Amino acid sequence: MPADAGQHARRWNIIDVLIQDHRDLQAMFVHVIGLSARDEWQRRYLLGKIITALVRHAIAEEQHLYPAVRARLPRGDRMADELLAGHDAAHRIIEELGGLDPGDMLFDRWFSRLFGEVTAHFEDEETNLFPLVTEHCDADTLHELGLQCELTKRTLPDLPSFQLLI
Repeated sequence: MPADAGQHARRWNIIDVLIQDHRDLQAMFVHVIGLSARDEWQRRYLLGKIITALVRHAIAEEQHLYPAVRARLPRGDRMADELLAGHDAAHRIIEELGGLDPGDMLFDRWFSRLFGEVTAHFEDEETNLFPLVTEHCDADTLHELGLQCELTKRTLPDLPSFQLLI
């Protein structure tokens, strides 16, 4: 086996793919939080990038992870439904953000709420769901789901404007 074969397989494991998304998104959130309210253009631009990444991540989970959860985990239907509710909550917050000026204090409050909602969702998945998925899916399944997840995210178009999300 080539030296990088194990790394390649690990890179495409769905759990690793989704955890990397989580880390990337958290870093983007922290970057926006660190910006001054006067950096309105940069805040809006980065928010658009965050929303694009969140949409891609959510679609990949909904198309690949949650069907596997429903099919393979005890009480998988309930778990998937609860996690989908988190996606819905984040979407509602995004709708609120859409009407706000990035220099407005209300923007900061809604952005912080979105960060909190997304962070709680990520922690729930990483703490509760991912260990169960790893337990109930073999390595080949995890690998295949990871490949499908990556392909889905890469084939989704960029969102041209934050305003188009609403």
